[in-house]
Amino acid sequence: MSQTESLTASELEEAFEVFSRVSIELETTYRQLEAKVEQLTDELTSARSAKLRELAEKERLAMRLSSLVAALPGGVVIIDQELRIRDANPEAVQILGGPLLGEAWEDVLLRCTGSDCLQSAGIVFNNGRRYSVVSRPLDRVGDRVLLITDVSEIHELQEQLSRKKRLTALGEMAARLAHQIRTPLSAATLYLSQLNRADLPQAQRSEVAGKVGQRLDYMGNLLDSMLSFVRGGTPQRELIYLANVLQDLHTSLLPHLAQSGSTLKVPFVDDTLTVMGDRDELVGALSNLAMNSL
Repeated sequence: MSQTESLTASELEEAFEVFSRVSIELETTYRQLEAKVEQLTDELTSARSAKLRELAEKERLAMRLSSLVAALPGGVVIIDQELRIRDANPEAVQILGGPLLGEAWEDVLLRCTGSDCLQSAGIVFNNGRRYSVVSRPLDRVGDRVLLITDVSEIHELQEQLSRKKRLTALGEMAARLAHQIRTPLSAATLYLSQLNRADLPQAQRSEVAGKVGQRLDYMGNLLDSMLSFVRGGTPQRELIYLANVLQDLHTSLLPHLAQSGSTLKVPFVDDTLTVMGDRDELVGALSNLAMNSL
């Protein structure tokens, strides 16, 4: 009986030691778990704070982009793959009129311009204003963003610049024409003055009249050349014999040479020498050079 009680006490003592050891291990494990939970809690709090900061930054950026789009001097319209308007900034509403959201883009164009087609050069509204429309893909879904800009003033400035260029070209053409016809006109005048001579034989009178006709034809060709230039025509180019050019030059200068008492020495030129160009223009340029020396 005593031995049994002794064994029981030993077993109890051993069990107590095991319990104590297990308790210590459990307490250690608990403390480790508690530390791990605290670590995970800190990490979760940090991640949540970072996520909140990221969301706040994205919201701030979205608000900034929204403010920028709203403040743009042009209209911004977003259309989906079915060509319906999903979003538009206030400037677009002012340009196109409302309502816009959910409307078909073709219907809006038809309402504003009278046509549902978008021309490459832009669109002209019913009120006469001219707008440029630039389209760009927005995402892979098929949405597109349209930037609508009022270019009426730019177009007007371009028209004014074009008119000034045409007037400048017209002035240059007039100055060039006056310079070109000065020589043949003065030659024709001198020839006509000879026709007033009563003692001029009929043969010479006919010859002088023919030369006057040649000078008038020459001036007519110059006018045709200038008008062709104004209309954007291609300058006339042909094979020209230099000997013929020099002969025409001498003929055009004869009355001026006689009036001034000057002489013109024309060097011998081989009949085979040729150039490509406008014969009347070349004769006129050479005549002007010669007249400047008289």
